[in-house]
Amino acid sequence: DMVEEDGKFYSMMRAVPAEGGEKRARKNLPDHEKLPEQENLPKRENLPDREEVWSREELRFGKRLIEERHPVLERYLRREESRCRKLEQNLSGIPGTRSADRREAVLEELADVRLALKRFEKYPASGAADPASETVDLPVPRGEEDL
Repeated sequence: DMVEEDGKFYSMMRAVPAEGGEKRARKNLPDHEKLPEQENLPKRENLPDREEVWSREELRFGKRLIEERHPVLERYLRREESRCRKLEQNLSGIPGTRSADRREAVLEELADVRLALKRFEKYPASGAADPASETVDLPVPRGEEDL
């Protein structure tokens, strides 16, 4: 989930043990540190597939939040897009390698934000298409142009 309070954004997540993880954790702990029984853990079929590969924007902003087109995430992404554009414009006029490196990082951040926003605008919450398969041109880090 994601919430906004007083102009600040907060991401929340819930961690659940992997299949068999709870038993392994108990087995490796001393008796006085054993974990209590947890009866309400989600069933394995409700957890994401371990082989699933997430895109950069999914890792950064949360796959479920993007898929569900969470309204708070959308506000956050729009604010970040504006912030990155302004920062990139300011940095483009400053000479030097430090500002060039920072501008490169800002452009990568902006690309991630725009990929996530594109999924908000183009795809329904039901996930009718697979936007993760789309690509975006990112700036090539200095010194790696010939690779």
